[in-house]
Amino acid sequence: MFTKFPLLNHDFLYVPAQKVVKYRQHGANAYKNVSRQFFIIKQMLDFLAPAEIYSKALGKVLAMHFLGAVRLGRFNDGLSLFKNVSMGAKSYFVYYLASYVFSYTGRMLSKLVRRVFG
Repeated sequence: MFTKFPLLNHDFLYVPAQKVVKYRQHGANAYKNVSRQFFIIKQMLDFLAPAEIYSKALGKVLAMHFLGAVRLGRFNDGLSLFKNVSMGAKSYFVYYLASYVFSYTGRMLSKLVRRVFG
């Protein structure tokens, strides 16, 4: 697709908030291989993402995949994602990790309060 329509912001637009595909999980794909998923997305961002949003986009993906690795009990796999990642992406990682953790904690506390007082 990108060889037929190669011009960024002309033939296609990079919009991280727009969902264009849903990933179906099955035994033969890489949904549990967090490192593989991350580096596939990183390669795509390396090639396609505009420089002004690259670090932010990569930091967000890094946070999501790190949390996925931790959820699967693969903390070392999560740490391995930091190889060859810029300091800018790592700083956005901290921001997104904190926002995901605080959001999750808020949802859990809200559920608890509803159960106790609801």
